[in-house]
Amino acid sequence: MALKLLVSRVALSFIISTMAYAEEVRIAMGNFEPYYIESKNGGVFADIISAAFLHIPNYHPKYIYGHSNEDLWASFDSGHVDAASNFFGTVIKKGCLTNPVFRFSDMAVTKASSALAINHLDDLKAKSIVAYQGAKELLGDDFGLVVTAAYQEVAKPELQVRMLVAGRYQVSVGDKFIFLQAVKNLNTKEIQPQDFKLHDLFPPTYTRLAFHEKSLCEKFNLALERIKQSGQYEAIYQSYLSDLNYP
Repeated sequence: MALKLLVSRVALSFIISTMAYAEEVRIAMGNFEPYYIESKNGGVFADIISAAFLHIPNYHPKYIYGHSNEDLWASFDSGHVDAASNFFGTVIKKGCLTNPVFRFSDMAVTKASSALAINHLDDLKAKSIVAYQGAKELLGDDFGLVVTAAYQEVAKPELQVRMLVAGRYQVSVGDKFIFLQAVKNLNTKEIQPQDFKLHDLFPPTYTRLAFHEKSLCEKFNLALERIKQSGQYEAIYQSYLSDLNYP
């Protein structure tokens, strides 16, 4: 026990001393949980970045939270930060985009009590649907073709949850983690994760980090591959899913 404690203290001292001499990389971060959790200086995306940076000597990340998606690009473009998270696409005007880093998992969500059979995208036809803003554009033409009944896009995930529970819509469409976080944020015993069924109808989508410094971008790609091969990448996602209490 004493030896383990000594090793832990030595490791901690090494990490602290390394950070003291490492170059700080200021990274613009978003504002939606559980991907960004400013109060914990963490979240799924922050934890993935931090895990990768452990394999990049002489650098350590400094997270700047609270940006909207539009502000992320503006902050990066102005040079106020060294990097920014959550970029779609493969090309930017300046700097370098990493390989795909952050995974979103859009789902069709129904009330478990409704016992709706939804196994394919076509099963959404004639169903009333509430979705996140921009869903039709991001999910593509195939999704647009099955939206044949009442359809609404809303800004707040908690509103999607409430509309589904109230029976105003039969299906909610959105990211699995964001939906479950919204259930948690409502903080009521009347609405629990087990009250819903998640239907995996959509392929995952990925976003990237943007760096001003190309060499750091390349180092990050190598580090990202290391944490994926080690299983740490998937373990981070699983730990947050467990925290959200989805059965």
